[in-house]
Amino acid sequence: MLVRRVRPEELPIAAAIYQKVLRETFTWLPGSRHNAQVFLRDARDEDVYVAVADHRILGVAALYTVDSFLHSLYVAQRGQGVGKALLDHVTAAAPDALSLKCQTANLRARASMPARVSRRSARAMTASLGSRWRAPPPPGPEPLRRPRKPGPLEAKLRDRKPMELVLIRHGLPVRSDQSADPPLHDEGHDQSRKVAQWLAGETFDAVYSSPMLRAIETAAPLLAHSGHALRHKDGIAEFDATAGPTSPWKN
Repeated sequence: MLVRRVRPEELPIAAAIYQKVLRETFTWLPGSRHNAQVFLRDARDEDVYVAVADHRILGVAALYTVDSFLHSLYVAQRGQGVGKALLDHVTAAAPDALSLKCQTANLRARASMPARVSRRSARAMTASLGSRWRAPPPPGPEPLRRPRKPGPLEAKLRDRKPMELVLIRHGLPVRSDQSADPPLHDEGHDQSRKVAQWLAGETFDAVYSSPMLRAIETAAPLLAHSGHALRHKDGIAEFDATAGPTSPWKN
């Protein structure tokens, strides 16, 4: 096994180990809280080392050299001495007594700290971290709730089928300097026929239109397919229906 500085192209692999171990270990936290991007961001200011065997990265350690602080130590497979090899290497590389933090309950990790690790710093950090990261107690059984009886309106709405509403914009109208309600342009009639053909397989209960001429002419081919009579609704007319000449814009 060889412990060495990480190569730039190996950083994504190291970050993946970081993410995998954290998500498997801190199961009481949302998995999204631990992601590879956090490791890659922090690695810009740290010395990152990897343990390699048979051309495979088995573990990763990140040292913040300024404070001789071991920020990260994660192993893909335990029980192979990878963590100890990384810790020994980083301890020797640190310019001062190494400090680190781990969970208070992780007695195995705390017992394996080499003599050069600052134990006072480690004890303070583990005590703080242990209180902050302690797993919450398992949730108790939910209280029984009496089922609520639906009101008459709620029961009526529940039994109704949802309505499907199809909205169709009118086709291209003729450019008019005389009226705000011009008829459809030839291209607009072609557009309305294509829409009617596209909806030919659908079943409609009713067809509504504003009183605008371009809307009525747009609906005509659809009425021929559906067999419905057109129902006019003044409330859906354009707000400037009586404003004067219109200049339609085509993109």
